[in-house]
Amino acid sequence: MPVPHAVPVVQALKRKAAAVADAELGRLASRAPGLDAAARAEVKDAVQRVVDAFLREPITRVTSHADSPLGESYADALCELFSLELPTFSLDRPARSA
Repeated sequence: MPVPHAVPVVQALKRKAAAVADAELGRLASRAPGLDAAARAEVKDAVQRVVDAFLREPITRVTSHADSPLGESYADALCELFSLELPTFSLDRPARSA
């Protein structure tokens, strides 16, 4: 299996974090139906800030070292630690015509 590049790894990590955040916000909505729109927006913003802060360093590391073996190691580690699913591409498939 080829070592993934930084861009798809970062995209997959962000997708996974967004899915977790959305799921938790959905749980909150069902558990606290009385929250008004302003409170929900504040909670959503707070969750997003936590996610962004948590991901900032791993994303910085994997992108700043993307063209080195260290970057490949970071990318592999992120994939393993977060069980990231990366898109697979096949060079054997013919291109679709429009």
